[in-house]
Amino acid sequence: MTFRSAISFDGDTAEIVAGINGKFGSPAADPADLAIAFVNASDPDEAIDLLQDLQSISNASHFLGCTAGGIIGGGREIEDVGGASMVVGTIPNVAISGFYLGDGDFASSLKDADSFRSAIGIDGAPKLFIILVEPFSTPIREVLAAFDQTFPGVPVVGGIASGGSSPGLNTLAMDNSLYGSGTVGLAVAGEVDVEVIVSQGCQALGPLMEVTRSVGNVISELEGTSPLKVLQSALAELDSRRRRMVQNGLLLGIVAHGKLDEPGPSDFLIRNIIDLNKSTGEMTVTDFVTPGQRVRFFVRDARSATDDLELLLSPQAFSDPPLAALLFTCNGRGTRLFGRPDGDITVVTEALGKDCPIVGFVCAGEIGPIGAKNYVHGQTASVVLIRPAWRQSDRSGAAVDSH
Repeated sequence: MTFRSAISFDGDTAEIVAGINGKFGSPAADPADLAIAFVNASDPDEAIDLLQDLQSISNASHFLGCTAGGIIGGGREIEDVGGASMVVGTIPNVAISGFYLGDGDFASSLKDADSFRSAIGIDGAPKLFIILVEPFSTPIREVLAAFDQTFPGVPVVGGIASGGSSPGLNTLAMDNSLYGSGTVGLAVAGEVDVEVIVSQGCQALGPLMEVTRSVGNVISELEGTSPLKVLQSALAELDSRRRRMVQNGLLLGIVAHGKLDEPGPSDFLIRNIIDLNKSTGEMTVTDFVTPGQRVRFFVRDARSATDDLELLLSPQAFSDPPLAALLFTCNGRGTRLFGRPDGDITVVTEALGKDCPIVGFVCAGEIGPIGAKNYVHGQTASVVLIRPAWRQSDRSGAAVDSH
């Protein structure tokens, strides 16, 4: 099992592709089992050309990719600059199959578990699903629920394409095909070990509360009191530093597992608060909330984000390095959160080592498990670590990264 990765940016399409191809050392001469690529381009046609060219030079049996607002690789997070990153791997004794869930077929494919398994097209027992999602055409909550029902306990990881802010501006790639809608993915089975880390990176504010009245994504009561009054009480107890943190973004955490007595930061689904009605005191969030669920206010905080990711990656010091890693990070992080570039990739690289090929992209939503279920997250960094199941001491994966 070997992986190589490369990144190239700040040039035209030909220069970007040549940069990756040259640093790989002509990967087309060495057939691969898997290639995953992310591209950032100002023009949709240029993005298509990039994906097609990368698929060609990868010479991989299975190719997965999408457009992105930022690319990750070579120890860098390149935001708002044209470029591409790609990882290519040869994986013996591992079965990989690609699938496409089309926006016109969701009704039939999501009908029941048998229909969904047929749509995915896999007969065995997968260890991992990697999916890339076009946001304007995919009912992602229903899709993830179908994964949970059909393949219970199997992690689904990936991200929502962030290259375009309206329908028709994102492109997905799966094998030799390109799509402007739906979801593409790979199912991975066989002799492979997969570890997924989802880092929320937010700081809790105020107490844990029960939702006592809500409809859809509008919360009317928390513990019998309007959300606005609850929030005002919480803010009154803050010092000036933490009040400034609230100005950077107030969030709501929803406990993913209702039975946990004392949920920790990683047990919450972090959601944006999109409205606080001063007249009614109601709060509107970017998810459906039902009475009985427990929630807590959170704030975005660079220090908490770094500390949480470092803590979750700290056990890697006692394991053999993974042969490859994928990093899906929120477009609300990066320089917007840390005030400097490369905030997440620096932590991941320090934990896994500079020789580990790491690629990813800046997402419009990150996908990963909490417990046994899979969710779309916000403000998170989701990391996928890949190791061979049969040879934990194998350190043969070598990274190749370039500007």
